Amino acid sequence: MRKLIFVFLISVACNTNRTPEQQAAENFIGEYFVYVDQQKALPYTTGFAKIKIQNEITEVNKVRNQNEKLGEMLSDVEFLFLKELSSENGKKGLVYRLKIENDGFLQEREVIISLENENNQWLVSNFSE
Repeated sequence: MRKLIFVFLISVACNTNRTPEQQAAENFIGEYFVYVDQQKALPYTTGFAKIKIQNEITEVNKVRNQNEKLGEMLSDVEFLFLKELSSENGKKGLVYRLKIENDGFLQEREVIISLENENNQWLVSNFSE
C-alpha cells in the first residue's frame, strides 16, 4: 500500500493541471498530514496557520521521542482535491478529502485549506479538519 501512495503522490506532483494554489496546499498537506512533520510544513504557512504549527511544534517537542524519525509516513494517506470554496482579494479556500489508514483503521475526512498570496507566493493561512 505504501508503494501505491508513493505512486499517487508522484502522479499528483507531476500533474500540470494543478494551480499554484493547489500546489501550495498539497505541499503543506504532504508535510503535515502525510509525513506528520510540522517543522517541514512551517515554510508553507503564514498568519494563523503559522501560529498553530509553531504552537504544535512546541507541544510535540515536549513529548516526542528523541530517536523518532521524522519525514516517514506513519500511516497510508491519500488526498484528493474536491473543490474551491472561494476566491477573492488574493485569498482562496480549497477542500480536500483525506483517507488515512493505519493497521486496519480507516478514517476519511475533509480538510479545508485557506491560502493567501503573499509576494506572489501562495501560503496556507489556516486549515481545519
